Amino acid sequence: MLNEIEDVICPALSRRIELGYCQDLQMAVDDEIVWSGVQDRFSQEQEKICLACKKRKDPAAD
Repeated sequence: MLNEIEDVICPALSRRIELGYCQDLQMAVDDEIVWSGVQDRFSQEQEKICLACKKRKDPAAD
């Protein structure tokens, strides 16, 4: 049985966040949702970090 992932370390924010919030941030970076509904707003550098993050494909990745 797989372990349930609740929190991930976000390299763009340099802190632990909930997996659902991680997915919200990814959708905002991908212009699938508007940033106004997201607590944190990424700089261009943070967006680059998010786009390159391996947690996009595998939330359990280090």
